[in-house]
Amino acid sequence: MKILLEQSGYGLDNLGDIAMLQVAVQRLQANMPGAELSVFTSSPERLSRFCPGTTPANIEGRTLCTRPGCLFGPLGRKVPSLERGTLLSFTNLATNIVHTRTKLRRRSSSSLDDYIEAIRSSDLVISSGGGFLTDAFPWQVDGVHCTFMLAKKFGKPFALMGQGIGPLDGHRLRTLTREFLTDAGLIGLREGVGGTSILKELGITGDKVIVTGDDAVQLGYSRHKPVVGDGLGINIRLASYSRVKPEDVNRLRTILRDIVKELGTSFVPLPVALDFEGGDPTSISRLISTEDEQSDGGLALTEPLDLVERVSRCRTVITGSYHAAVFALSQGIPIIGLVMSPYYQYKFAGLSQLFPGGCTVVTLDDPDLAGALLRAVETNWATAAERRAALLGHAERQVNLGNAAYERLYALAG
Repeated sequence: MKILLEQSGYGLDNLGDIAMLQVAVQRLQANMPGAELSVFTSSPERLSRFCPGTTPANIEGRTLCTRPGCLFGPLGRKVPSLERGTLLSFTNLATNIVHTRTKLRRRSSSSLDDYIEAIRSSDLVISSGGGFLTDAFPWQVDGVHCTFMLAKKFGKPFALMGQGIGPLDGHRLRTLTREFLTDAGLIGLREGVGGTSILKELGITGDKVIVTGDDAVQLGYSRHKPVVGDGLGINIRLASYSRVKPEDVNRLRTILRDIVKELGTSFVPLPVALDFEGGDPTSISRLISTEDEQSDGGLALTEPLDLVERVSRCRTVITGSYHAAVFALSQGIPIIGLVMSPYYQYKFAGLSQLFPGGCTVVTLDDPDLAGALLRAVETNWATAAERRAALLGHAERQVNLGNAAYERLYALAG
């Protein structure tokens, strides 16, 4: 059996994305021993390191055939549905056009044939998780739509596991998402608040839609410690989709230093995103470094398990990153989510439902930000030990739901 995996971080330089992929691969190998697993990636070396036993599939080919204007130039950029329809209805013709246009620019187009063949030769296509079906990442919606609609054209079953959906308000993206999710054999959601609501609005219901929690919960839960830690975990995400700005970091700096001093503890840097200039280590360093003591923001962390281990040292975690929260909650550690964007409000609302009593959400534009953060940290600090068992129970339940969902994939593949 040949299984092709879509995933949410092709460069494999985001520790949350890597963790989701690792768990997906482990579950597939356990349920379908002997299956050939191919993974779309732009970094074959990192794939070999993080997911041994898998084969890289070049994602560049998808980029060639989903780039606006790839078939019809300016007309295609104005009417993207024309290009998409041509690719799906007349695949051979469309690929020949892309080959010709690419060669005219003196660039190689061999990856396009590899992309098409990877889908055509597979027995099952799976998205291994991520939060990319959202207005914040329209190019990713376009790309995944292409992959799954080609799978449908070639008669291949497909499923999405540990998937985050939303916010998804744009008409074009909702139309594309409805088009391929309607034919998915199984949709495993990583939360049951925004995602399930959007699917209902799109007319997608039934027993093929299940809420399992995030795949990475299994990685965190498997390493939980018997006692709570004594550090204050910290993460901040400076990115367009988080809407957190440098001035927000400056405002937080003094507040957090006062909190650490009052608690008599120390910061534990928890970087997740290493996939853009500077990434989380740079923003965390800006947040917690002082004139007397410079922090590298956790730059040395390169493995998901290393991050999980570092999270286990914490008594509570303050985070602007979703997966820093996942790794904490799955180890029984309460979190405080820092939000500015609807995208992160969706993420933390989903975690709040799956881990009742474990999540406090604080908006960075709160006029009483200092008071809100202090109250949340003091509450978590005082009650961390007594809440631990319940949070671990919620994590165990999600691990079981996720394992059961992956067991259903075997029947889907026929």
